[in-house]
Amino acid sequence: MKLSAIFLVDVGSVNIYQESQQLEMTEGDSATVYIQLRDLAVQTAYQGYKNPGRRYIPATAATLTVQIDTMNSANIATVTKVCAQPFLQDPSIWMFTILATDPVAGTKRLKLTLTEGAKISLGVVNSALLVTPSSFGPAT
Repeated sequence: MKLSAIFLVDVGSVNIYQESQQLEMTEGDSATVYIQLRDLAVQTAYQGYKNPGRRYIPATAATLTVQIDTMNSANIATVTKVCAQPFLQDPSIWMFTILATDPVAGTKRLKLTLTEGAKISLGVVNSALLVTPSSFGPAT
């Protein structure tokens, strides 16, 4: 398996959402982020699929953490979020909250850690989160 995820936006229920390759927000805003786990080893772009990967259903009692890389010239840190499954009908969908105080300005990648019993799968979603700074500093 090659673990990845796609963002879900305009989420109304387990069956009502839109898929997005990137999530955009403004620094200082809070957001509930929905993702759907994908296995990129199947239905690849090379095979002609527009949205590569197949929805991945983890084992019962699996856990998912997301690390948001926050490396920039001002600080080097990682914000770690523990995810929850908001819809029991579809365990491929997970959610986490970005707080207004989380230092996540810029374009960020997500590092996924899925734990299914003794099996641990790692994944990355590059250029996933685009956070526009709330201010660009003093005018020169």
